[in-house]
Amino acid sequence: MVLMKPIMAVIALGAFVLAGCSSTAHSGSSGSSGSFGSSGSSGGKTNRTEQSIVNPGQGCGQLPVSSGPASSIAQVHLTGPATAAPGATISVQATLKVTTGGPRIVTGPSLSSLLITQGNRVVGKSGGARPDYLMPLPLPSGSVKPLQVVPTSITLTACASAAAGSGAAALPAGSYALVAVLGYHVDALNNAADGGPGPATGSNPATGGTFYLVSDPLPITVG
Repeated sequence: MVLMKPIMAVIALGAFVLAGCSSTAHSGSSGSSGSFGSSGSSGGKTNRTEQSIVNPGQGCGQLPVSSGPASSIAQVHLTGPATAAPGATISVQATLKVTTGGPRIVTGPSLSSLLITQGNRVVGKSGGARPDYLMPLPLPSGSVKPLQVVPTSITLTACASAAAGSGAAALPAGSYALVAVLGYHVDALNNAADGGPGPATGSNPATGGTFYLVSDPLPITVG
């Protein structure tokens, strides 16, 4: 019996030590799991960060569509280079092809512009102040007219930075298209002899408002 007491004490001490080790190991495993989870979550956020995408389409406005009575009898055509460097200034030429004669229209530089598009977005446009005057433009059948009121050059910069003037950001390399826009009014002085509807009246509002003739996109590769 005397010998049994020390033996029992050793057994009890061993059990106590084993229990403590088990508790420590469990605690350490829990801490490690929590730390890994946090690190994994942080890593997940880093991995999900999307690459920055240049979006030069902010503040450019919308691409207009051809409208008004001249849209069914005349089309704007645009010619220019197929490739250019980012930020370069390129020359273009807009012409108007009249398929069927119609009433005279009135147009001007302040109504017209050049646009740079990418898909359905307008990402750049001709800048600078434009003269504010109007000039008549007859539409005889079969005629092809140079459109001097449409800008003849455009700088390949993003219109989001247009307010920066000379500091405007160059368009990123990629595929774009150029579009010419001719704004016009129906000439209120048209009469039956001109093939037109005559002055605007309450029963004839077709001569009022601003309409547009928009060219087909002219592809250009910037790079």
